[in-house]
Amino acid sequence: MGLALAVVWHTGQDSGPGDTGGRLPQATLTRAAANPLVTPAPPGAVFALAWFPKPPLDGTAPARLSAEHGYVELTGQADLLFRDALRGSGYRGPVYDYVLATSVEGPGPYKDHTESCKPGYQPNDNNLAWGIDDFCTYIHPHESWFLHNSRGERIAGDYAGDGHWQYLMNPADPGWRSFAYGRLREIRDRLGYDGLRLDNLDLDLHRAWFSMRTSDGHVQEFGDDAAWRTAMQGWLAGLRATLGAWPIWANLTSGADAGAWDAYQPYLDGALEESFAVHWLDGWYDAATWAADLERAETWLATGKSLILVGQGARDDLERMRFTLASYMLVARDGQAFYRYSRYDSNYHEMWLYPEFDSARAQGAPTGPRREVRPGVWRRAFAHGYVEVNVAAHRGQLVLSGP
Repeated sequence: MGLALAVVWHTGQDSGPGDTGGRLPQATLTRAAANPLVTPAPPGAVFALAWFPKPPLDGTAPARLSAEHGYVELTGQADLLFRDALRGSGYRGPVYDYVLATSVEGPGPYKDHTESCKPGYQPNDNNLAWGIDDFCTYIHPHESWFLHNSRGERIAGDYAGDGHWQYLMNPADPGWRSFAYGRLREIRDRLGYDGLRLDNLDLDLHRAWFSMRTSDGHVQEFGDDAAWRTAMQGWLAGLRATLGAWPIWANLTSGADAGAWDAYQPYLDGALEESFAVHWLDGWYDAATWAADLERAETWLATGKSLILVGQGARDDLERMRFTLASYMLVARDGQAFYRYSRYDSNYHEMWLYPEFDSARAQGAPTGPRREVRPGVWRRAFAHGYVEVNVAAHRGQLVLSGP
């Protein structure tokens, strides 16, 4: 028997990596001299990091981002220079383009097309009306392209409170479909990205009913979730026919049960779950919800699709990071599953690295699926140790076995 190195993760007991003076914590495992940026992974290792959706604002160099990540996503024309620098630094993986799936951005808010559209509006680069005056010229005149509340007003929201309004669009409308497909084809053919990641691809009407500034619990165009999903399936089928085999990923929103993603699965190559294993920034799932989350991930990966799993939490909340990382390791597959720990309300602008990432990478290949070793405690064996999660205690444990 070789020497075992145990890295035990548990609630409220760890001292953590210590005070780094604002610097990113460095890995404790020895890094190979041939590539000092990242610890080499054993054959079949499942651990891989994902980066999205803009270049980092914390001074991280393209070479460092390239070395650490197996999935990279950037945004539109604005990020082409960083994308080229990333590829020039040695990154050989795909770079996907991030774009809103079911909304467009514009000035306003305008109740309908009879209101005058303010010229000169400069949108963000993450939506299909990305040019100056695109909204006023191509979108605003077509009322049937929009979703409407019970008063007949367009359903729109101003998330950041900065005058950038997002209008929810009607996926069943032929005119909107034609415009969207044309812009998405342009991303493929002109911008040179390796694939597409659609943001906020709604599985139901919850956002339209309740989450936008002009929501009132009613959508004139769709009476229920089933009608919405049917329309979205049609939109996705047309998109797949337009783009062919070009990879399409999506952030699937709403739908908590294990089979929630099934309706859109045939049209997608990958998915992003933006809050995996925990309830966003400050909550924990109950055991049943956690189990459904992992089951959905396993089902998705078993079809050959890829998946990004995001643990949401504060940077110094090591308890939360370790729990989401361990949960990810219970289901991850080599080359298919990617992980990130971050927080959505800071716009994902910083690269957070932890010693535990090297420890997870060093586990190597799994030797079997996860199994429940005692009530509420799940374990998965790897070539160089095992990972264990205690759901009720919100505890993760990684054990590395020496040679």
